[in-house]
Amino acid sequence: MEDVIAMDAGLVFNASAVAISLMALAVSTLLTVWQLRAARSSNLTLVALELLTRECRSEEFLESEDFVLNRLQAEHSPDGGVFGLPFSARKHVQRIGQYYAGLGMISVFHAVDDSLLLGAVHWRVRVAWSILQPYVMAERALRKNRYLSYFEHLACMAGDVDKGDLLAKQRLRKAW
Repeated sequence: MEDVIAMDAGLVFNASAVAISLMALAVSTLLTVWQLRAARSSNLTLVALELLTRECRSEEFLESEDFVLNRLQAEHSPDGGVFGLPFSARKHVQRIGQYYAGLGMISVFHAVDDSLLLGAVHWRVRVAWSILQPYVMAERALRKNRYLSYFEHLACMAGDVDKGDLLAKQRLRKAW
């Protein structure tokens, strides 16, 4: 009888040790997955902040934005698409298009909250898209591709929200 009780106690002890080990393994696995996701999100957030703060303030970007907003339509027809433009114009269009496409990718892959992106570029992306849309659409028709789809996505998102409402939800303070 004592042998049976000793054997049952040993079995219970071993089963408990295995159960605790399995729980520790599960918790460790969950924490590892969480840390990997947090690290990925952190890296993507840094990329987004870099795009939002540095690129759009560079002299090259500002020159390209000025060209696209103020000269492109007057100087070049959209009929040849983006790649039908002379290099001197195309470089500006591509810089602006790829910038907003990069932000659109960040949105699609949920790297940062969309309200951060839209709060920063709401008006600018809408204006840039309205000017570049005929060139992009011609490019798509000529080349049978989905050129600058992420840019279009971001512009559509910006068109779907009111910036005043967006900023109100962010609870930004006003000076007066």
